[in-house]
Amino acid sequence: METMKKMMTLLAAAALCATAGAVEFRGLRPTDPDGRAGLRNPERGWRFEIGVGKLPEDPCKFEHVTDHWPFARFKGDGVTIAQAYCYLTQFHDKPISDAKIAALEADFARARKDGVKFLLRFAYDHEPYLKPTPSLERLLAHIKQLTPVVRRNADVIYCLQTGWVGAWGEFHSSASGLENDPKSVAAIIGATLEMLPQNRCTMMRRVDYKINALKSLGVGTNEVTAATAWTDAPTARIGFFNDGTLANWWDGGTFVDEPYADDSNREYERVKREGLYTPVDGELFWSGQGEAHPCYACGMRAIDRFAQQHYTTFSLVHGHSLLDRNEKLWTIDGWKVTPVTSAELGFFGIPHDPDYFAGVPHRTAYEFIRDHLGYRIALKSCDMSTAGGQSTLKLVLRNWGFSAPVNPRTPVVVLVKADGSCREFPVAFDLRKLLPGKDHALVATVPAAAAGERYALWLPDETASVRLRPEYAIRLASHVETRVVGGRLLHFLDAAPAEPKGDGWKLVWQDEFDGDKLDETKWSRIPDPKGGKCSDWNRHTSERADLVELKDGVLALVGVANTDTNADPRPCLQGQIYSKGKYAFAYGKIEIRAKFDNQQGAWPAFWLLPENRKWPNGGEIDVIERLNSDNFVYQTCHSGWTFTMKKGKDPLQGGKALITPDTWNVYGLEWYDDALVWTVNGVETFRYPRTDAHELQWPFTSPYYILLDQQLGGGWVGKIDLKTLPARTYVDWVRVYEKR
Repeated sequence: METMKKMMTLLAAAALCATAGAVEFRGLRPTDPDGRAGLRNPERGWRFEIGVGKLPEDPCKFEHVTDHWPFARFKGDGVTIAQAYCYLTQFHDKPISDAKIAALEADFARARKDGVKFLLRFAYDHEPYLKPTPSLERLLAHIKQLTPVVRRNADVIYCLQTGWVGAWGEFHSSASGLENDPKSVAAIIGATLEMLPQNRCTMMRRVDYKINALKSLGVGTNEVTAATAWTDAPTARIGFFNDGTLANWWDGGTFVDEPYADDSNREYERVKREGLYTPVDGELFWSGQGEAHPCYACGMRAIDRFAQQHYTTFSLVHGHSLLDRNEKLWTIDGWKVTPVTSAELGFFGIPHDPDYFAGVPHRTAYEFIRDHLGYRIALKSCDMSTAGGQSTLKLVLRNWGFSAPVNPRTPVVVLVKADGSCREFPVAFDLRKLLPGKDHALVATVPAAAAGERYALWLPDETASVRLRPEYAIRLASHVETRVVGGRLLHFLDAAPAEPKGDGWKLVWQDEFDGDKLDETKWSRIPDPKGGKCSDWNRHTSERADLVELKDGVLALVGVANTDTNADPRPCLQGQIYSKGKYAFAYGKIEIRAKFDNQQGAWPAFWLLPENRKWPNGGEIDVIERLNSDNFVYQTCHSGWTFTMKKGKDPLQGGKALITPDTWNVYGLEWYDDALVWTVNGVETFRYPRTDAHELQWPFTSPYYILLDQQLGGGWVGKIDLKTLPARTYVDWVRVYEKR
C-alpha cells in the first residue's frame, strides 16, 4: 500500500511538471493566401487626408480631396488611419458653434463604426498669411472648448498634431505671428498637451519648432532617450510631422541648414534618434508641385529615409494618381513598379524578415513601405512549461517595422475554451518598448490550462470602448492560427498551423496557346461588323486568319494596314478573339501574361462582358487597356451607375498602373462579391468596392466572357499612323482560378 502511494505521488508530480516545449513560427510569405495584401493593423501605415467636422458654410471646402472616405477602396492595403483636418476659420472671433461640434462628433462616430482612427489636426488658415486669424485668447478658448470632445473620442484619435497656428496648422506663415512669440507658444503647446490624455502624443512640423516650444515651456530641450521615453514629460510627448518629405533637397523647408535633408544635419539627426520613441508622420508634395518628381523620391531612397527616421505613418494621397488632386502618375505610382530585393535592403542595412521574400525574386517598394511603416510584429517562438499548477510562457517577438507602437498597449495571455469562454492574464510589458530590428522576450506566468483550454496571445487597444473590437487589436506578421473569439483577436500559441496548400487559388480554366492554331473549343474570332452597327473598339475588326497568330506558345493579335481597300474600304484591320458562348465565369481570378508593341493609334484591351445582360446595366470589366506607347495601363469598370447615372467617381471607377510595356507582365483581376481588385504582377493596383448605394452600382453578379483585342484608332486613342503598322499584342497565357 505504501509503495502504491509513492507511485501515485510520483505520477502526480510528473503531470504537474509537464513541459510543452518550444513552438516556432515563421513569417508571412508572399506565396501564402493573401500574402501580398497589406496586414491591417491600427495606428500605423499609410494614411489618407480628409476633412472632419465640415459645415456647408466652411471657407475651406476640401476641394483638393478627391475621396473623403477611401477606406473601402484601399482595403487590400490595410489602411486604418486618416489625417483628419478640422478647419475653424469662421470662428476666429467667436466660440465654435454647436453645429460644428456635432459634425465633428459625427465623424468620430463614423470612424469608430468603421474600425479606424484619426491623425487629428485643428487649423484656421488654409493658405499662408490668411486674415483674419484668432487672437491667442480666442485660440486658447477654442482649445478649452474642444478638450472634452477630444477626451471623449480619444479611443479613435491615434495622435493629435499641434496645428492651430499658421498655414495648414503647420506653425509657420501666420498673419498673427503667434508662432514667433515664446509666451504664446508656451500657452498653445501647454494647452495642447493638457487637452490629451497624459499617455498620448502630439507632433510638430520641425525639430526647431519643438525645441522652441520646450524652451518656452521652461522644461529644457533634452532629447528623448530610452530613460525618458513613454513618460508624461513634454519632450517625450512631442513627435514630428514632415509635410515636405522627399520633396526636394531640403524637404520643402523642413531641414533649413546645410547639408539640408541628409545625415549630419542637426534636425535630421535628431528625428533619427527621437523617432525610436515618438511618432513620425510625413507626406510628399502634391503631384507636379515644385521640384518634386517621380525619380527624386525613388523607392530605395524612400525606404532608407523611413527606416532611418522611424516613420510610423505616411500619406497615401500626395503623389499618388488614385487620390492626389492631380491625376498624374507620380511618385507613389512609381513605387508600385519599383522592384526591391533582399540584397538591396541588406546593402542599406535595413532589417527584414527573410520570409518576406520567400518564393519570389523581389517585392515592390510600395509593398515594403506599406508593410513596414510603423511596427510589424512577428511571433518567432513560444516556449511553454508547466509546474506546480502554473505555466510559464516565454514568447520571442520581433519588430520588423520602421518604428515601435506609439500608444500604450499591454499584451494579454488568454486561456480559451472550446465554447469561447476566456480567462485573461495581462503581461507586465508595454508594447511601445518593442523597438525595431530586435528580438524581445516576454515571460508570462499564468495558471496551467485546464482540460480543453488553449493558450493564445491578444494585443488589444487599451481603451475600454474599443478593447473588444478586433479591428483595433494588433495582428501578428506570422504564420500563426488567428481567430476572433468574443471580440478578441487571438493568436494561438500551442502549435504552428499546417502549411497552406498554395496561395489559396485553384486553376479551373486556361489556354497556354501551345498549338499552332486557335483552340476553337475555347475561343472564336470576334465577328466583322461588315458595315453594321459598331463602336470604336470593333470598327476595324476582321476575321482574317492572319490577324490571329500562334507561334512558339504565344498568341499574337495583329493590327495591319489594309492593302485592299477595294474589297474593304477600312484603312486598317485588327484581330480579336473572345470566349463568348464557350466559356464564362463569375467570381474568382483571371490572369493574362502579355506584352505590347508601341504604335500611335494602337489600343490593346483585355476585358470581360456579361453573357446575358446588355451594356451598360449589365456591366463591363476592363482588366487593362493601353493606348499608343503609354508606359501605363487603364484598369476600369463600367455600369449603369457609372455611365447612365454618371457616378464614376463615387467610388472611382478606374485607375492607372505603371508598366514596362515591351516586357512580359501579368495583368490580373480578382472578382469578389464585395470588390473588384486589379493587379499587375501579383500586386494590387486598383480596387472598386461594392457600396450598395444603388442596384446599378454592382451588376457584377453573373457570368462574364473574356475578350482579347488588338484595337486600332478611335476618339480616345487618336488617329492611327498606318506607316507604323503592323502592331501586335502578345499573349503568353490566360488562366482563370477560383478560391479554394
